[in-house]
This record gives sequence, C-alpha cells and structure tokens, in this order.
Amino acid sequence: MKRLKSNEISGEKSVTSCVGGMRFGLFNATIPLVRLDFFASKLRLSASSRILRRLIPILEANYTDIKEVQIVSNWLGSGIRIRTNDAETSPVFWTSDPGMVLSRLKENGVNTKGDRGRFYFTNPDK
Repeated sequence: MKRLKSNEISGEKSVTSCVGGMRFGLFNATIPLVRLDFFASKLRLSASSRILRRLIPILEANYTDIKEVQIVSNWLGSGIRIRTNDAETSPVFWTSDPGMVLSRLKENGVNTKGDRGRFYFTNPDK
C-alpha cells in the first residue's frame, strides 16, 4: 500500500465508505477513528475526521495491487487484513461487519483468502 500525504489525495469521490479502525505496523487506531473508502479502481484508509489527519496515516492501493484480503480476529474483535504486492506491512481494517467489507472487495476483483486468520498483536503480519 502506498502511504500518502494529505496534499497528495485526489478529489475523486468514493463509491461507498465505512468507518472502523486500523492496525498498521505498531500503530493502532480503534473504531471509529478510520474510514475505508472504496473508489472505482482503488481503496483508501484515512482518518474519519479532520482533527485526526495528522495522527492517522493515509494508505491507498489499487485493487490490482492487492495480493489478497483475509478476515482476521482475536479476542478484541475482527477485521480485514489487506496484503499488497509491494508492502512490507499489511494493514488491518477493524470493522464490526467484516463480511460486508470482504464482499465489497470481491466485487472489485480482489482475491480473498477463504479461511479466517488469527491476529497476533506481537506479530501483526503473521
């Protein structure tokens, strides 16, 4: 996933979006601090409010660059791990409805991993 600065964001309107949280490397933002926007050819993870823009990274990936997505869970909740071809770290989008996010990604041609994975806080990319 490509990390963007706020001045690099295009003015393109999203098709749909949902609010959740995000784990990126050692950074964790709880629900409802992150928004996942679906565009015609890409997705974007960003802060859900203007106040948080300096704290939460903006991540963007074209659907064609996403290697696979998988539902992951632990005792705190569930989310969608997004693995791209070029990223060292795979972000997790925390959501109360991972099935809806997964189906939206499938609609856009993203490869989904069928089995539910386990999320480990000490090794988030495992």
